Amino acid sequence: MQSLKGKLFSGNKKGAAYIRVYSSKLKKILGYEPFPGTLNLRADIPEIKEFLSHIRSTRIEQFEEEDDYFCNVDVYPIYIKDEKAAIVIPEATDHGSDVLEIVAPVDLREKFKLDDGDIVEITDESSDETTQS
Repeated sequence: MQSLKGKLFSGNKKGAAYIRVYSSKLKKILGYEPFPGTLNLRADIPEIKEFLSHIRSTRIEQFEEEDDYFCNVDVYPIYIKDEKAAIVIPEATDHGSDVLEIVAPVDLREKFKLDDGDIVEITDESSDETTQS
């Protein structure tokens, strides 16, 4: 199991609007409708690249909706504790490469009582999944 730790911070509050636009496409990929908002983590870029290299991503291709254009987004399924989640990496973003935006079917801040500055660990599989030999 691969893991990565990052520091939680508040974003620019634009995530909710974008999640609503991409919601149906995310649901097709992830199997759940994402909570309208993102959990933002800051981590070391080399560690992010190493973590993501072990996860198969799915791309949401750019599209047009009501005369607005929306960019490609790469989606990486992950877990926070035993909660399904996903990293979403839009082709165009206000964040730097050291930031991960995470979506989930629930409000992760509320569920896990998280505050800015908390260290959050993400994994590529649920900690209660067992490996069969």
